[in-house]
Amino acid sequence: MEHIDYTQMSDEEICNCENIENKFRFGFAILYKRYNSKLHSKCTYKLPSADSDEILQETWIKVFQYINSSEKPIDNFKGILYKSFDYACKEYIRNSKKEHTTKVNFDFETLTSADSYSEENEQFEKVMSILNSLPTDRKEQFLLRYQDKCSWHQISEKFNTSAESIRKYCERLKKQIQNITKKPSK
Repeated sequence: MEHIDYTQMSDEEICNCENIENKFRFGFAILYKRYNSKLHSKCTYKLPSADSDEILQETWIKVFQYINSSEKPIDNFKGILYKSFDYACKEYIRNSKKEHTTKVNFDFETLTSADSYSEENEQFEKVMSILNSLPTDRKEQFLLRYQDKCSWHQISEKFNTSAESIRKYCERLKKQIQNITKKPSK
């Protein structure tokens, strides 16, 4: 029996590994180490700390269950993981507003459909490259407004800047992002 070095394998190679016992014992541990700290920081930013660990663990479990039961090869583990995590956060927020519950349901067929995913992923990568190129305070201002739905006044107080200058900057950036994410006419 040959030894497989999972640390040298890509995410997709680990997910599609034939040796099920070792995939769970070693391969998924490598994937967990690769991505958990990144997801944890996103999680604590998006959710209340009391619930963030539970949502994070639930996401990992659901993703691993999906990979194990999937009949087709996994060709983008990182995309599945991040999309599942974002979906779990949105579901949690939606449910907590309604019922104050942490139950999260996944629809992996929607999340992983090849039709829309490659285009969405490409647009997402473009948007992320724009956001990552911004100075930290500008990026945070934009995310506070459009992701966290903070008011211009709240953001201006946090950054000791006029609400109008933040609004103008964020709206210009929003238009730039909208132009990138527009579907080309056929």
